[in-house]
Amino acid sequence: MAIDSRPLKISLNISDMDRHYYQSHNFTLAMHPSETELRVMAKLIVFALNADENLKPSKGLCDADSPDLISEDYSGVINHWLSLGQLDPKWLKKASSKSEAVSLYAYGGNSVKPWWDKYQKDFASLSKVSVWQLDETELTATLPMFAKAIDLQLSIMDGEVHINSEEHHAVVKPIRLK
Repeated sequence: MAIDSRPLKISLNISDMDRHYYQSHNFTLAMHPSETELRVMAKLIVFALNADENLKPSKGLCDADSPDLISEDYSGVINHWLSLGQLDPKWLKKASSKSEAVSLYAYGGNSVKPWWDKYQKDFASLSKVSVWQLDETELTATLPMFAKAIDLQLSIMDGEVHINSEEHHAVVKPIRLK
């Protein structure tokens, strides 16, 4: 855990009807000092959408060459590299040389469209890379669920993620850009 990182206890109960994946994941997430609560909630949604037995948080913001989430097998082969934000395709090309699959989840409200318009052609040549957009308004609806200990029920069906805490509910539907 990075110096000055804020430890968050995470408990996710995932029911993914689209992939037939039903599992609980409990882990500690190091929240980087520059990381926002919105970004943490986006990371948890991305975790649920891509969960498998080997998926875990990576160094993320603490290391510019690391993804936010990573799934690697027991021999160290990277199966899935997952990042958040509006990244340069050159960085993801480098990531795709290290991983079997790379997924980018862009968010940021009105800034996503100009970013996508600028880089869409560059992403077209990256066969291992998929790009998704997370709606800012939908993500913002998850903020009341943020706490030092986050306990969420996530149900995924027809591409929609229903997120429930003890007191709140939100729905996020990622949009595939590539």
